[in-house]
Amino acid sequence: MYIVENYGLAVALCWVTMLCWGSWGNTQKLAAKTWRYELFYWDYVVGILLFSLIWGFTLGSTGEAGRGFVDDLLQVDISNLVSTFLGGVIFNASNILLSSSMSLAGMSVAFPVGVGLALVLGVFINYFSAPQGDATVLFSGVFLIVLAIIFNGIASGKVAKGGTDQAMRKKGIIIAVCAGILMAFFYRFVAAAMDLENLEAPTVGMMTPYSALFVFAVGIFVSNFFFNTLVMKKPFVGKPIAYSDYFSGNAYKYPIKNSFGHPVPFINGQCQVSGKKAQGVVLKKELTGGTDIFQIDYTSAYATAVPELEKLIRTFTYNRAGEGTFVIEDRFEAVSGISFETAITTRADWKMIGNNRLELVLGGEKMTVDIEAPGVVEFDSETVEVNSPAYTRIGIRLKKPLQSGSVRLIMYPSRP
Repeated sequence: MYIVENYGLAVALCWVTMLCWGSWGNTQKLAAKTWRYELFYWDYVVGILLFSLIWGFTLGSTGEAGRGFVDDLLQVDISNLVSTFLGGVIFNASNILLSSSMSLAGMSVAFPVGVGLALVLGVFINYFSAPQGDATVLFSGVFLIVLAIIFNGIASGKVAKGGTDQAMRKKGIIIAVCAGILMAFFYRFVAAAMDLENLEAPTVGMMTPYSALFVFAVGIFVSNFFFNTLVMKKPFVGKPIAYSDYFSGNAYKYPIKNSFGHPVPFINGQCQVSGKKAQGVVLKKELTGGTDIFQIDYTSAYATAVPELEKLIRTFTYNRAGEGTFVIEDRFEAVSGISFETAITTRADWKMIGNNRLELVLGGEKMTVDIEAPGVVEFDSETVEVNSPAYTRIGIRLKKPLQSGSVRLIMYPSRP
């Protein structure tokens, strides 16, 4: 097997390791735009298993020093296999909690807390079980990590303004702490199965790093059928998902991606269609010192889904007079009666304060929404959540189907 014998190269590889360990969460963040974290996590786990095999059959089977990858696996004691496998199970439990916490609190909060705590506890656990290295330098680094965790928590508290967002962040931080505590223990089980003092002629029955990595990866992969299935059926955030969702590849089935999870009309029970053919047409754009008006015809966004619809025009009006007023108006025409619903999406707490009036509260700020519509209006609400803090969709629906009409949402700061 290949053994790193150059000190400079070893330090360089440590830097690469730190960069990779600190950056993999960005891939989850990028995938979150279209991919639930539970589904992403299967990609992550399969990737670990495949790379452990690649390293084993390449670097682990190259050179004259030590034992080759396959030969080493065939001679390992069962106790060392179990120990390394258990290390993979513990790591997977902690890591899937970390992924969950990132979907709740965000990567900038969950990652430093979870991984930072794991590093701090891991240093104590591993150092006192087998003291190695300069204690002064080691624990000075630990002190700096603790400071970073504290400052990160303070910053997170200042960013969160209250309401649902703050509650989700707190939940995410708690899960990140649990992940960090678990993660601190996995390495001792893996290290116990390797002869790290004698890589060139390892003790019979013990493992080389390459074979240990593979068994560790198998522990992650096998345990994922339990851990990830559990969070898929009982997720920390969002609705339960099935394994069939992994193979469907349809991001628009999730409300956060399709138009149902956005503040646009829901007509005859149909969302907007996707694609270039659904693009809107700007009819008016007027910006003045007192009033801004923007008007768009987006009939095409519903044309194939709701053939009865002839016209749908949305007008945004911002009036700067006084404390300011923002109006969203939808005018529709159809060949026959259609059911019409629009929506407000928000992370604020809300309540009805009249038949056609809502109040939204977030932190110390309040906003009133007056609804002007033909006939009676019904309200309902639904929590929308996938890979980000949950928000509420407030549905505003005309009670009876109409052939034409308009719905106006008039928003302004609440008055004492």
